[in-house]
Amino acid sequence: FDNRGDGGGYSSSDCFAENITTLETAEVANIGNSRYGWGQHNSTDGASQYFDRQFYDAIFGENITFIGDANADSKEDNVAFISSHEGAIRWCFYELNLFGDPTMDIWTAIPTDISATYPLAVPIGSSQITFQTDAPFARVGVLQNGEIIGRAIADASGLAIVDLFDPVITPDILSISIIAHNRNRYQGNIIITTDEAYVIFDSYTINDEAGNNNGLLDFGEDILLSLGAFNVGAQNATNVNIILRSDDEYITITDSTEYYGDFEIGDTIFIEDAFAFEIAADIPDQHTVTFEVEIIGQQTWISYFNIIVNAPALTIGSLWIDDSAGGNNDGLLDPGETADIIIESSNFGNCICENTLGAITSQNTYITISTGTSDLGQLAAGETKQAVYTITVDELAPIGASIDLNNIVSSGEYSVQHLFNLSVGLVFEDFETGDFTNMEWEFSGNSPWIISTENSYEGDYCAKSGNINDNQTSDISIEMEVFADGEISFFRRVSSESGWDYLRFYIDGTQLDQWSGEQSWSEFTFPVTEGTHTFKWVYYKDASVSNGSDCAWIDYIVFPGSSGQANPLSVAISVNPSEICSGESSQLNAFASGGTGNFEYQWTPETGLNNPEIQNPVATPVETTIYTVTVDDGNSSISDDVTINVNPTPETPVITEDEDDLISSAPEGNQWYDSEGPITGAIYQTYYPVATDDYYVIVSNSFGCVSGQSNEIYFVFTGIQEFSGSSDIFIFPNPTTGEFKVEFNSNYGLSEISIINLMSEVVFESVTEIITGKILEIDLNNISEGIYFLKIKTFEKEIIKKIIVR
Repeated sequence: FDNRGDGGGYSSSDCFAENITTLETAEVANIGNSRYGWGQHNSTDGASQYFDRQFYDAIFGENITFIGDANADSKEDNVAFISSHEGAIRWCFYELNLFGDPTMDIWTAIPTDISATYPLAVPIGSSQITFQTDAPFARVGVLQNGEIIGRAIADASGLAIVDLFDPVITPDILSISIIAHNRNRYQGNIIITTDEAYVIFDSYTINDEAGNNNGLLDFGEDILLSLGAFNVGAQNATNVNIILRSDDEYITITDSTEYYGDFEIGDTIFIEDAFAFEIAADIPDQHTVTFEVEIIGQQTWISYFNIIVNAPALTIGSLWIDDSAGGNNDGLLDPGETADIIIESSNFGNCICENTLGAITSQNTYITISTGTSDLGQLAAGETKQAVYTITVDELAPIGASIDLNNIVSSGEYSVQHLFNLSVGLVFEDFETGDFTNMEWEFSGNSPWIISTENSYEGDYCAKSGNINDNQTSDISIEMEVFADGEISFFRRVSSESGWDYLRFYIDGTQLDQWSGEQSWSEFTFPVTEGTHTFKWVYYKDASVSNGSDCAWIDYIVFPGSSGQANPLSVAISVNPSEICSGESSQLNAFASGGTGNFEYQWTPETGLNNPEIQNPVATPVETTIYTVTVDDGNSSISDDVTINVNPTPETPVITEDEDDLISSAPEGNQWYDSEGPITGAIYQTYYPVATDDYYVIVSNSFGCVSGQSNEIYFVFTGIQEFSGSSDIFIFPNPTTGEFKVEFNSNYGLSEISIINLMSEVVFESVTEIITGKILEIDLNNISEGIYFLKIKTFEKEIIKKIIVR
């Protein structure tokens, strides 16, 4: 485009691209000409159009979605043409510039949420954090106090290992930001633990037995909330109290405090029905409630969690007129007719609407409402019903008079309303009088329009532009009073010199569209606001050349008001969720509207559907499947389709016990559990228990699909074997700042030596020959402060010593 400055010229002031990319509500990035482009208005052979084509080819053909890379690729792909177009290609090559972030990713599909797994907490001194996402090549950023301290790009499996710029030295919470192509931004937090207690929110369950007992938060319910807390710190937490808070306007907390007692290191305490709150009866559907968890022990720790609330969501859909019994069955409100007004009422929320009632009102004196209410009863989630009302139009009502109908649908605390504007009769012009006397038409330009019998769209007559010469026009117009917001529609046909001679349509002097070349009869519709308007059609010729019939035709003009036609049959499909794991199910829903209102549904293929002949079947496909629904209303049918992507589920793992280790058969994706639930940080193939308990593992893959639970092993922890004296083994210094020595005063032969943290993660391992007098030097400067265990495994025994790193 022509990249002028704000003064309309080429000067030192900021140009359009510079201005628009600095506005908070405008563009993030802008590609434009440093001065002006070079195009062909009557073809696609302009120099700028070459780059435009290759830019979109880069995005959708070559999957280059960073805006800067796509702009560069458009230039690379046009190098072969650099000398063509008398230098215009070269001109555009150098002046086509990007303003803004060159790494801005361009969405090419509706974005979906990112699923990410990472540690809830990391110790102070950490220099590396591992993230597993379901987004290939995701970009992961780690921030502290608003400053980025590490970043990485995930591999094809979504795995990202972030090496921090420097080890974490302050206990401030880390903020996580993850972005990826066609994915919504993921945000989260990681706690920094020090050599002290640190208790955080862990999990919750919902008790809604006082409501519908579905385990979810629904409008108007009284909830008992069970809550678990987890000590991720390196010291015990004592005398812990928890306070639950929310400043959400739709939530009233009725029991906010609970005593949790003492947490040992790594303890999770879960208390049933610890808190209580009430949900307002008018909360919006899918409203997110944020809860603050204040945990008070030796210190005060704050956590947050969110819960989404389900509720009804009433909507008002299409309206159509049934005057078959009390009128002429033309779908219009005519003077003296009695007609049924049929309005769709839907619940697109996630809860049932009970005792739903619809009503219409009007202040118009030309109609009498004889049936003004409709009992819709129960509206299930995703259900649409038709409310039927009856009105009578006064015999003296003028054609074109505006009729206002206010429709209100309510259920409990929820209501929705919509104002419909109808007209009495149909205000149209089809020129079937054989002249222009039906309406007050005006003519201007060099030659008036004429009535034509040549290939009219409807009936025998249409209007045709007058015979004009080069640089002349033939104009036809009409001024009308529009009673309510609506639209104008008409059919047009053109036969002219392509790209030079045009039929143009104006409303109040503003050109809304134009047509040139050989154009057959087609309908066009434009919105019109209430008030006085001038509608104008102009046939325009340029300075030379005449092609085709050199004229234009218009026919069947419907002026603002009722369209005179029933709403056409339409259907839209929803699927939730659109991506599932093997063995899971998804909810299909077909939302039909228009037509006769009597809908029959047929879904194909039938495989995996609980009922292929209902509006909302449940689908359990075994593989990725495209489901098509065909809706028939008795007069016509229409189809739409949707895809359910089925991702594989990992095989159920098997775990085995090897002395003091537990080993999973799955090499990756492991999450170990004990009787309290998932063990934080226990995500590797091998786990070293430090307590007697039942243990099992569950495996997840890059799609977020989860395996079945492995076999369960009851592991007996026999404790830490310490030497009675220091004559056999001696660690010095201990506590240590990271570097220490281990001296052996006995012959143990070939031995495995490992150092393990409190989360059973191996931070050092080695195999060495131990003889009397051997001194082993170990460097742990790369790990954080805390308590560690030195494990020495010989052929005969296993020895464990505690090490403190400060």
